[in-house]
Amino acid sequence: MKMEISVKSYPSSGAINDRLEQAFLEGMIKYAMPAGTVGLGSASGESAFQSYLHREYAKVLGSRLELGFEK
Repeated sequence: MKMEISVKSYPSSGAINDRLEQAFLEGMIKYAMPAGTVGLGSASGESAFQSYLHREYAKVLGSRLELGFEK
């Protein structure tokens, strides 16, 4: 009988820290820029895409700021 063992690869600690920083910043951006303050032009479009915009803002800020989560 032959058994195959698959080993899952987990992300590196650096990738986990980057994602943690991004999630933290995304939460802060949601608090700092509540619904209706982004100014995309329409209420329905703004509410639909605001989470994506917050995520991209957090990704950019996370790449430029060092919050010290790796310590």
